[in-house]
Amino acid sequence: MSRFTTRELAIIAIALEDEERGARNNRRRFWVHRMLKARHAEEEFWQIQRHLLYDEEKLYIYFHMNRYLFDIILSFIEKDITKKNTKFRQAITPKEKFAVTLRKVKEKLFL
Repeated sequence: MSRFTTRELAIIAIALEDEERGARNNRRRFWVHRMLKARHAEEEFWQIQRHLLYDEEKLYIYFHMNRYLFDIILSFIEKDITKKNTKFRQAITPKEKFAVTLRKVKEKLFL
């Protein structure tokens, strides 16, 4: 036997449904997640890019290539991986996409 009446169970079910609906609406509220909005300040690439791209030795350790090769490869693929910025969100730059891809490949190959 349930210790709740049918009316109480109905109220609980309605409250749970409203809570679930509210949670779903909160998930869809943001077009761009807060994490992505803050990527220029918080992501690894943006934190170290100013140091890496001007320090040849660190860049080579990080990507296993020198700056010249990095720039040459980027120039070949930049047009293909460029997305347009919209009024809703900033696109990820080709340099950032390339750097992240290189880093992931390096992790898979060397770790």
